[in-house]
Amino acid sequence: MNREQFENQWVQIRSSVKDRWSNLTDEDIRQINGRYDQFVAKLQQRYNITRDEAEAQFRSWDYERAPKTTYLREDSRQTSDNTLGKWLLGAGIPLLLLAGYLAYENSRTHDEVRTAPKVVREVVVTETPGDRLISLNIRKALLDNDQITTNLDNIRIVTSNNAVTVSGVVASNAERDAILRIVKDNSGSKTVNNQLQVK
Repeated sequence: MNREQFENQWVQIRSSVKDRWSNLTDEDIRQINGRYDQFVAKLQQRYNITRDEAEAQFRSWDYERAPKTTYLREDSRQTSDNTLGKWLLGAGIPLLLLAGYLAYENSRTHDEVRTAPKVVREVVVTETPGDRLISLNIRKALLDNDQITTNLDNIRIVTSNNAVTVSGVVASNAERDAILRIVKDNSGSKTVNNQLQVK
């Protein structure tokens, strides 16, 4: 092996270099990092030899016959650990999101169970013929008014015992006030229940 091969094939031979020159530490291997001059300097330092002796040892080393050791396997184990870590991270985040969503849905379901359903009781009001006449007069007055643009099919007028209840949805506050004014003027009743909502 020559200097150029050493530098170009460093990743493949670094475990064999560590096996051949066992006085080199892991930190030495990291610092050498494929630099031939750094390698020779480390050999000189660790084996207390001259540069010529270090280069002679390198030239006589037959990489092809060198036994392969666990140093490379440690790197591959680190790679597989990194791969496992990346896989766990990749799978872990979606699993955490799913667990959070399921916990949220579960708590929401419990909240819905704890909250008793509201029972809406509709009071059936039966209008007498006199009450019905009041409701019809009010509706006719609303139809004749040009200021009201709301579809009157959405407005409900119920009269019971001379009390008028107006409900539904109107377009504006001004329209609500106009409807209430017409109801009061045409009902002959002192009691008007306003249940109109402004959209």
